[in-house]
Amino acid sequence: MKTKITKIRKKAQEEIVGFVLIMVLVAVIFLVFLTIAFRNNSEAEKTQSSEVSQFLDAIMEFTTSCSSDNYNFKQLEEIFNECKKGELCMPGKEACDYLNETLKVLIEESWKFSPNAPEKGYILGAISTESSRPLTFLTLKGGNCTSYARRGADKPLGGKITISLEICS
Repeated sequence: MKTKITKIRKKAQEEIVGFVLIMVLVAVIFLVFLTIAFRNNSEAEKTQSSEVSQFLDAIMEFTTSCSSDNYNFKQLEEIFNECKKGELCMPGKEACDYLNETLKVLIEESWKFSPNAPEKGYILGAISTESSRPLTFLTLKGGNCTSYARRGADKPLGGKITISLEICS
C-alpha cells in the first residue's frame, strides 16, 4: 500500500514539474512578443535609398553662381568646405547662407513636399568629422518629418565632411 502511494506522489510531482516547465516557456514567449510589440521607436529608422544617394552625388557636381573672380565658378562640394571654415563664397555672401538658399531650391524642386504627397519633408545635415566628436555645421529642414518613415543616404566629401539627407514619407 505504501509503495502505491509513493508511486502516485512521484507521478503527481512529475506532472507538476512538466506543467511548471510549460508555464515558464509560455511566459518567456509572451515576454518576447510584448517586447517586440511595445518597442519604443521614438526616432524613425532611416533606410538607405539609391535615389537619395544619386541625388547627393548629382548636387555635389552642381556648378553654382559663387565665384570670387566672376570666372571660376565653384561646385557645391567646394561651398560645403567654405561653409565649414566660415568663409565667404563670393564678396558679400557667406558660404553657409548661399548653401541654405541653393540646397533648399535644389531639394524642393526635386521632390514636392506636402501632407498629401508621398514625400512629407526632408532633413539635410552637414557634419564635420575632423575631431573625435562630430560637429553639425549646417542643418536644413523642410516639410514635416515627425513620425514618418525615412529613406536617405550619407555622402562623405573631401575635407572630412559627411552630408546626410533624409526624405520623410
